[in-house]
This record gives sequence, C-alpha cells and structure tokens, in this order.
Amino acid sequence: MSDLLSHRHGQEEWVRRLHQFWEHNRLQIVVTLALIVVVGGSWGAWVYYNDHREKAAATDYAELPQQEPERTEAMRQLADDYPTTGAGIYARFQLGRQAYLQKNYDEALDWYEPLTSLSGKQSLIQLLSQNNVATIFEAKGDWDRALQIYQEAAADPNNVTKAYAYYNAGRVSQVLGRGEEAREWFQKAIDNGTGMPVAERAAERLLWLDIGSH
Repeated sequence: MSDLLSHRHGQEEWVRRLHQFWEHNRLQIVVTLALIVVVGGSWGAWVYYNDHREKAAATDYAELPQQEPERTEAMRQLADDYPTTGAGIYARFQLGRQAYLQKNYDEALDWYEPLTSLSGKQSLIQLLSQNNVATIFEAKGDWDRALQIYQEAAADPNNVTKAYAYYNAGRVSQVLGRGEEAREWFQKAIDNGTGMPVAERAAERLLWLDIGSH
C-alpha cells in the first residue's frame, strides 16, 4: 500500500514540476514551437519551389528549337529565367562556348565567369568554365591574366585535373619567356599526370626547353 502511495505521490510531483515549468517558460515554449512550424514550412516550400524550377528548366531545355537563331534565343531566355538550375547553368555554358567559337570574347566571358564560382556537384562545370576563361584571355593576348587563372586552378584543392592546370601554367609561362618557371610547371604536370596524355605533352615541352637552353 505504501509503495502505491509513494508511486502516486511521485507522479503528482512530476506533474506539478511540469506545470511549473510550463508556467515559467510558456512564452518561450510557444515561440519556439511557432518557429519550428514556420522554419519547417518554409524549408518544405523552398524544396518544392526549387524542385519545380529544376523540372520546368529541364523541360524547357528538352524543348529547345533545333534551328538557329531560335535555339540561341531560347537558351538565352532559359539562362535568364532559371540561372541556378542545372539546365540553366548548362545553357549558359553552351552560350559561352558558342560566343567563343564566334570570337565574341567579351560576350563569352560574360557567360562563363559566373560559372567559375560554382561548387559541389557543379564543380566540373566550374573547372571547365575556369579553363575556358583562361583560354579566352589567351586569345585576347592577356597572357598574365591567363597565367593567374591557371595558377589559381593549380592551387584549388578540389581540382581533380591539376595536371592540366600545371601544363597550361607552364605553357603560358613559356610564352611569357619565364623558362625556369615553365620547367617547374611542366615537371609538376609530369609528376601528377602519370599515364595521361598531358604528361607526355609536358615532357615534350620540357625537352624542347632543355634543347633551347644549350
């Protein structure tokens, strides 16, 4: 009997303490619960909104006209309407490539440069865009700017194609007449590109540098 009374008293004490906690913290609890509801609802809406945009952009890309200039104009519209979606980013990349081939270098830079700040799952597009921007500066004769970009690519810890960045940095250094610096870059390309064609090209460049120094 005493055990039963003790158990009941314990329950009553727990309820009393819970009631006191509620009375002293009522406002804070209500605000916290409201925030949880708002944040949870906002997150769900954001996920739905982005998923909807991704699907809409992908549909628009799949339905791009095949003939020019309608196709280019539709890609421009897609890039403007859905700039952060996969389809919008790929449309921007294609527009940059198209402008480069037409030697519209400033327009190509306008398309490519925003893509050089991408990350995560889009890191491949980021690396390709960075390389293409450097190539454009080469075409414009701005070798120093091109070298700077290749050096940044070489220093990027997330760059899985560093051997190419090393090779390009060496190639541009060679154009700028920085022979010793070029040697260092080519050697890094060889060391980091084992079994890759870029390592063979770097070795050829290094050989010609050595021959030319005698």
